[in-house]
Amino acid sequence: MKYRTSYLATGGYSNKQGIMGVGSRQYFVDKEAYSKSLKLLNYLLKERTEEEIKNFCQNNNIPSEILNQLITHNLVSDEQNYFEKIDNLNFKNKLYFNALGLNANYVTENFKNTTFIIVGCGGIGNFISFSLSSLSPKKIELVDGDKIEKSNLNRQFLFTDKDIGDRKSTRLNSSHESE
Repeated sequence: MKYRTSYLATGGYSNKQGIMGVGSRQYFVDKEAYSKSLKLLNYLLKERTEEEIKNFCQNNNIPSEILNQLITHNLVSDEQNYFEKIDNLNFKNKLYFNALGLNANYVTENFKNTTFIIVGCGGIGNFISFSLSSLSPKKIELVDGDKIEKSNLNRQFLFTDKDIGDRKSTRLNSSHESE
């Protein structure tokens, strides 16, 4: 298996302690562990095999616990969870799921196989339908008998003046189909 530093790995040193993390998931280390963690993260900017990493750690007096912490907290990813930067629809979604500590490939595949039903296409349904569509689900079913009114336009951002009088669900369905 091969490993590499995550795109989201961050570290900082403050108040006599190191702070390592991915997204909002952070943990604290002492000065020595911080220094060794950074050295290992720097080494792993290039994908490396387990044997290469083991030799590097031995040669640099880096305990295996430091590598294990970096992997556990997603600062270092294995080849199955590492994402090459590709300009596609799901790249940033996968980074976000990874930052949450989720298996990004598993989550995005599940979205592709899931149908969501949203009842109500007003303020919340409008936003949720937009957000869900960015995750490429199998299908989004929208249910709402209301028509778009001018008073909706200040908070239901997927509608415009041209849409006044149309059914909300019909308009949202047509906007999702064109994405």
